[in-house]
Amino acid sequence: MSEDPEHSGLACTVSKPGESSEGSEATLVRPGDRLGNYKIMEQLGEGGFAVVFLAEQDRPVRRRVALKILKLGMDTKEVIARFEAERQALALMDHVNVAKVFDAGATESGRPYFVMEYVAGTPVTEYCDRHRLSLPERLELFIPVCEAVQHAHQKAIIHRDIKPSNVLVANREGRPVPKVIDFGVSKALGQRLVEKTIHTAQGQLIGTPMYMSPEQAEMSGENVDTRSDVYSLGVVLYELLTGVLPFDPDDFRKASFATIQRILREEEIPRPSARVAGLGGEGEASARHRQLDAQSLQKELRGDLDWIALKALEKDRGRRYDTPRALAEDVARHLGHEAVLASPPSVGYRARKFVQRNAAAVFVVGATLLMLLVLAAATAIQARRVAAERDVARRAQAELEKLTEFQARQLGGVDVELMGLRMRDHLRRGVQASMRRAGASPEELERRTAELERLLSGTSFTDLALSTLEENIFRTTSSAVGEQFSEQPLVKARLLQTLADTSREIGLLELALDTQKEALGLRRQALGAEHPDTLRSMAKTAVLLRDRGRLEEAERVAAEALSAQQRVLGAHHPDTITSLTSVGVIRLDKGDVAGAIEPIHDALAGTRASFSEDDERILPAIHLMGRLLAEQGRLAEAEPFYREALESSRRIHGEYHRFTLLMCNEMGYLLFSQGKRAEVEPFYRRALDGNRRLLGDEHPNTLLSLNNMGFLMQTLGRFEVGEALEEIVLRGLETSKSHQRFADEAPRLR
Repeated sequence: MSEDPEHSGLACTVSKPGESSEGSEATLVRPGDRLGNYKIMEQLGEGGFAVVFLAEQDRPVRRRVALKILKLGMDTKEVIARFEAERQALALMDHVNVAKVFDAGATESGRPYFVMEYVAGTPVTEYCDRHRLSLPERLELFIPVCEAVQHAHQKAIIHRDIKPSNVLVANREGRPVPKVIDFGVSKALGQRLVEKTIHTAQGQLIGTPMYMSPEQAEMSGENVDTRSDVYSLGVVLYELLTGVLPFDPDDFRKASFATIQRILREEEIPRPSARVAGLGGEGEASARHRQLDAQSLQKELRGDLDWIALKALEKDRGRRYDTPRALAEDVARHLGHEAVLASPPSVGYRARKFVQRNAAAVFVVGATLLMLLVLAAATAIQARRVAAERDVARRAQAELEKLTEFQARQLGGVDVELMGLRMRDHLRRGVQASMRRAGASPEELERRTAELERLLSGTSFTDLALSTLEENIFRTTSSAVGEQFSEQPLVKARLLQTLADTSREIGLLELALDTQKEALGLRRQALGAEHPDTLRSMAKTAVLLRDRGRLEEAERVAAEALSAQQRVLGAHHPDTITSLTSVGVIRLDKGDVAGAIEPIHDALAGTRASFSEDDERILPAIHLMGRLLAEQGRLAEAEPFYREALESSRRIHGEYHRFTLLMCNEMGYLLFSQGKRAEVEPFYRRALDGNRRLLGDEHPNTLLSLNNMGFLMQTLGRFEVGEALEEIVLRGLETSKSHQRFADEAPRLR
């Protein structure tokens, strides 16, 4: 793997160490210095406003990271805003093909920095050429790059500088994994990444001209949307296919900016096959890198790949692919010998695709000329009919995707308890403000505030928030779905499934179960009992039955779904593994430890065989294996699984994700149960600090962590500290009305 600093996986554009750069003479950070938990090892690169170092983190985990720090003299409002925008943009990402942000802070002198995943990778085009990847292998590598950019768009972030040096490839477990980096020129859509607005100076070019869309080159910023990234992906695809860029780089280097704008706006891009034909000896070299000769490369590019590349590179963005995912799906259709959306709708083209997918059948049927002609005619008629049906289905699917994405974005991730706390705080501040405007004295204000607190202590704002959401959003949404999509059962089922998932997430379990059962019934009737979507709905119904405490019924439904998934999808399908995990959890909840052993072992084996170590789907199976061993009293054997689940969650989700904090609590309890009391405090303290940072001091999760810490302090003989913490817990319970949640959760965590 390349260790070139330019290709080191940093989320910024950097120059090599040693190159002169304004302001670089006084970074004051040198190899051997420490910043918090990070030891500086070497400078990797330097950009216009920041320097990037390779650093070693030594706690709480040991790993190499990339540490980006603002340069001295660059602390203008604009630069700080852009630096913070880059960190916030990266922090929003949670995708295996996007470099992650781990931490952030400031030096003693106040210069901000943030810590990122270090990727010792190679630019995608260089990697493909170095390893002589074939065209299909290059396309397989290109698809996850599109998915990573799609993920950024779903987080309302446009990259605006996609190019090979910002798409790095590193080998993971013997296979190449691309990572999209450098969101330093990203732009938020419909939201502000930081409180300060970032302005680009008049005439300042943001991005790389050779990979830039025509509208981005206009520099107004008003016309740049997600399709600009689609264009840049098209340029990268063009280069992966041909070995050269759509336009001659020398023309760009010599030209004025006005000329570059004119080229991007007006000059037609040649088809990739035609571009290779005009390269001469350079074309032969490109072909060899793709395990072909020049003539064969032209033949492979002619048709699908010409059409896909040119559709992504349309000057009129209304004619491009709407999203990176649409581009990736067309590439996948080509790899699967299916008709691509970018193709002209000719009968001959569709017939050729049919032959490629069904070569053996066509060979047999084509024994005589008459039979071949009959088949061709039938294929033409069928192709037209299928095309018409597919267009209708595609429009319906596009509508469905927009609706479900909007619904999930609006409703997902709601923390009802935090919402309740904020409702109470807003009410309290509003009443106090009214009293101040009425001229209340400080003594009167204090007395009335105490009276208000006594009144509020009798109200559960969590219940109030939950009932508000249920009556005004969720039940209204459910009714609207039933009325508006009564004639479209599959669209209705998809929307109801999203509603059920979201209702469960915020704790509306009864509504979630009713909605889930309705979605299951619709899919069973429209798709059949053993369609993958039907089986997935059945498995989710079992999870909700378990949430409601109906364990016998939950086990029956989960086992039925699992049996069908093993038969229809196979043992290693993600849905099958999820159901195995569900069966194991339900049996553990029932106290049937012996019955849980087989599904939990199978789930863990399937997870390790099917998912990479950076896939979040590995976490439940690892955690469950630890829980199984703990339930059997094999605490020492359970400990490695709990540690693995914790460290994997840190790596995948970060330090302040709820699963990470849950595992900190459970790790502490496991150590406490083994008598390793001296080792417990760091885990309980990390859980407490994380919950405070994530949820605030009065959230039930924070109170649970405080309770754990207080109990530990008293056990260790530090009675004053323990009693003080317990007093805080009691006051918090009275204020937040979290008694029931606390009673349900505390025995399990402490």
